Amino acid sequence: VSGVLVEAQWSGGELAALVLGVGINVAPASVLKDSRLRFPATCVEDCLGRKVDRVELLHVVLEKLLEWRPRLSAQAFLQSWEERLAFRGEWVQLFRGQSPGKDGLPHDLEGQPAPVHEGEIIGLAPDGSLRLRTRSGEVVIIHVGEVRLGPAG
Repeated sequence: VSGVLVEAQWSGGELAALVLGVGINVAPASVLKDSRLRFPATCVEDCLGRKVDRVELLHVVLEKLLEWRPRLSAQAFLQSWEERLAFRGEWVQLFRGQSPGKDGLPHDLEGQPAPVHEGEIIGLAPDGSLRLRTRSGEVVIIHVGEVRLGPAG
């Protein structure tokens, strides 16, 4: 139904800003129908079974963002995020980038490098980092902004 992309901007060791991008599939025309997709896309109108007023939807989304904002550092936020974590319990490959390149992708992702880690996503660390269990059983912490996920073959 939707996707969220968060990009952090750092000034030295301090977080200077966050850019939040949200895309919501409202109507059936906005959805690519492909049964081969692991997580097939859908839209709000198909889920609700009725037409949706886009301004009303925007109002509800902004209202919820403002409701959660003061709780971003609370355990309840992390728990809610972890409950909805994509690929949880699945084996994935993670790629680590070096510096921004075209379209915001790190330079070394443009050439499809070998994965840095492969393993099962087991959840989030207390700081929001991704926890991954490797084939050897080691738990590796992956920091946000340095990884790209893709299902392991």
